[in-house]
Amino acid sequence: MPTSSQLKRLIAKLPARRLFARDIEVVEQCNSTNDELKQRIADGKNMGNTLLVAYHQQSGRGRSARDWWSGDAGDNLCFSLGLRYKNMPPHVVGLIGAVALADVCQQLLPDEKLAIKWPNDILLNSAKIAGFLCELPAGGDTLVLGLGVNVKTKPSSENMPYSVACLNEFGLNSEPLELLGLVIFRFEELMIRYQRRGSADFEASFLSYLQSWAPNGVLNPANQKAGALLKFSVTNGLSLDIDGEQFTQPMETINCLEKIDHVT
Repeated sequence: MPTSSQLKRLIAKLPARRLFARDIEVVEQCNSTNDELKQRIADGKNMGNTLLVAYHQQSGRGRSARDWWSGDAGDNLCFSLGLRYKNMPPHVVGLIGAVALADVCQQLLPDEKLAIKWPNDILLNSAKIAGFLCELPAGGDTLVLGLGVNVKTKPSSENMPYSVACLNEFGLNSEPLELLGLVIFRFEELMIRYQRRGSADFEASFLSYLQSWAPNGVLNPANQKAGALLKFSVTNGLSLDIDGEQFTQPMETINCLEKIDHVT
């Protein structure tokens, strides 16, 4: 478990008058931090400002109920943040969380390439280092944003269908709670900017990270539409350049995207 001094260092990295994560709880282990917060919400508890961190996550969960590998206790970062809904779509909050994490990692590793793979993976030099999931429990008004990050260790490549990485193999020597403080600080900055000034800055950053993942463009397997990434808007969706014409797809219609490896 983290020591009291580690928790104090985490709190010191956060805004003193922060809007989010006012209540911080670290547990030795749980099945899933997202599921734990959702259960508490179902039990009638107010989780609207709670940051739940698990030293070890036994049954981490990603999108479509896929498992998330968490590693040995204390090696990696597993947390969920409860936020009051306030008419913000869950997918927007989730993407802001992804941009916050990518921004922090890019700042820590300026010579490496960070990218966001649609819909919920963070890539470092084309290898997955993190995943995120934002959910709105049925009938509730509290969003649950979960992030899992490979900090010190990563799963064996023999058991994974894609490349994986961890931050510390790039020489960071970072502790999970230190990274968490930076991510929550950046997340709050982006959320405040989004609420006060609109979505333009966030949309540009998200599109840039998408283009880093798929510089040649993407294919939507559902409708077979393929083209270069052109624009991203939380209101209108994702726009592709298809033979010189702009084609826009609403976010709710895009389940997954495949990157185009070669231009023909």
